[in-house]
Amino acid sequence: MVALHASRLAACGLTAPSAPRWSSVSNYSVSKQRSTRRIENAEKRRQIELALEQARYEAALARRRYEAVDTNNRLVAAELERRWNERLLAARALEDERDTLAAAPQSSLSATERERLPALGADVERA
Repeated sequence: MVALHASRLAACGLTAPSAPRWSSVSNYSVSKQRSTRRIENAEKRRQIELALEQARYEAALARRRYEAVDTNNRLVAAELERRWNERLLAARALEDERDTLAAAPQSSLSATERERLPALGADVERA
């Protein structure tokens, strides 16, 4: 079918689109995906940083409350210590999430998207 299409174009004095043209469509698609991923990753990092800042503030506040309590009041001191530990664990979890995101390879396309790319080029060529 492509040969027939090319022969019709040749009869009209035109040439069939070359492979590099469709390659540039694929390259544009890949670069658009990369750009979108970079923006999404930057937004996610920013959200984690803001949540981490809030968690650190809450941990510091819990620490101050724990340190301000009368040690003779053991029930209150135990509860404040528990809350402080919870805040520290929450902050640590966010730090781990941030570190994991920073260490993850910045893949431009997922495996599924890489598999779909040749089909996209074929679809564009058919159109």
